[in-house]
Amino acid sequence: LHGGHRHSLNIRGAYLHVLGDLLGSVGALGAGLVIWTTGWTPVDPLISLGIALLILIGAWRLVRESVDILLEAAPKHIELAEVEQRLSSIPGVADVHALHVWTLTSGVVAMSGHAVVDDPTASQRVLETAHRQLADLGIHHVTMQIEQDGKTCPDASARPD
Repeated sequence: LHGGHRHSLNIRGAYLHVLGDLLGSVGALGAGLVIWTTGWTPVDPLISLGIALLILIGAWRLVRESVDILLEAAPKHIELAEVEQRLSSIPGVADVHALHVWTLTSGVVAMSGHAVVDDPTASQRVLETAHRQLADLGIHHVTMQIEQDGKTCPDASARPD
């Protein structure tokens, strides 16, 4: 579990559970040893509180990351301005808009957006360059809509009901 706990939310949860069990066992043995040798019984609740605090901190981090994924929050390590700048700097891209970056699951970041291109024949080159540029930021699931003159995406209010 130790090898994968940094990359997977599920493995991290299992890892924290096993670690909590281990700490509880070691703490009980340590408290028993202290009580047996010294008779000082307050050590038992003190060790229990310390272990509970460690478990609570780990659980809070796990819940916070889970909520970020469920709410499709932007990853903290990726700046949307940097994503927009990288896409805008691609030769042939006139405009970038409707960007959204979110975490699909642990370690899997996705991005969707629209790019207006000057020359529609350059669309494939723009897409390939966008994938390379965003992979450098850790974004490997990229969905780009290529538009010409910003008119490819019809206005939602003009659609018939």
